Amino acid sequence: MITDDEAHTALADWAIDQGFLPGDDAVVVHPWKILDFSSVFSVERVAHDGARSGVFVKIPRVVVTRRAALPSCEEDREMARQELASLQYLARHWQAGRVRYVQPLGFCREHSAIVTRRAYGDDMFRTWRRHDLRRRRRPGRRDPMPEILSRLGAALRSYHDASVEQHRRPAVLSQPALTANKIYRSLDRLRACGAQLSDTSELVDGLLALVNDEVESPQAMTLKGLDLRNILLEEDGRLTLLDPGRLKVDDPVADLARLVATCRILYWGSPAFFMGFRPAAKYEQSLWDGYGRVAGPRRRLYDIYLMKELLKQWVAAYTTMRRKSWPGLFRQTIARTYVDPFYRGEIRRELARVAT
Repeated sequence: MITDDEAHTALADWAIDQGFLPGDDAVVVHPWKILDFSSVFSVERVAHDGARSGVFVKIPRVVVTRRAALPSCEEDREMARQELASLQYLARHWQAGRVRYVQPLGFCREHSAIVTRRAYGDDMFRTWRRHDLRRRRRPGRRDPMPEILSRLGAALRSYHDASVEQHRRPAVLSQPALTANKIYRSLDRLRACGAQLSDTSELVDGLLALVNDEVESPQAMTLKGLDLRNILLEEDGRLTLLDPGRLKVDDPVADLARLVATCRILYWGSPAFFMGFRPAAKYEQSLWDGYGRVAGPRRRLYDIYLMKELLKQWVAAYTTMRRKSWPGLFRQTIARTYVDPFYRGEIRRELARVAT
């Protein structure tokens, strides 16, 4: 059986042989990074003047507990094929511009490795956090993030409109009850984790009671991996989206809900989160300003999707804590003091907004 190191060398050589890195400058092969849902490394050419061009090699994984680079099961390999198909679809249908998806270059079937053009930039989420913290200290300071988020919202709307038109899918009667089932499954998982739900279940019932049984819904190829944490902000202000996840035919508001839900957790994992910091409301509004109006029954459908995404995040928080080597009492304190109150508060705010 091939080792991770052997696969690393073979994949780097394969990427070079495929012509993904033309030129004769020095080649730098970076080491593996074993992440929760993928293994990644990059290969780049570095010119004498410091100019760089590179590729990114990624092996998606389903089994997060196995800290190895190579796929271990058919589910891992299927995940890689689905992600590649998503990137290829977006290369054809997402309008390239100042907001773009990373470019797929090739696929090594032997190792289920996806090769994409490497984008160079800063983590947008961290940059955004810095600007929001500076806003608190100096309210008059220029903040570029509202314009950036508005541009992202507009690009997403343009893609959704094109997807609906390109595939000429008729509107369907979307049944919120199907999404409600996913919501209640998340609540069951949270109970199994010992989360303090308090009146969360009753609040969710209240939201679902406000939504019609069926909503006439346009259909587009939505992006299950859409996440504000997976975006690079390049030096020229261009945004590069990194991981679309699996494509799914659904109402476009599903993608908008994914973006808004990740907007809410701007400070997740940072000391500011434990101080109760929340991002300014202008950021979320900027996404909406760029995306455009969603009204009537479809706005109610969006509310349900947003609730689903918030509950998924709550479950993911417990999953993440379970993987940490923290003492049990410390983990429980974090959950009771910060995690549970945060998500209960988000759900209460959503119900209050919807009920007005």
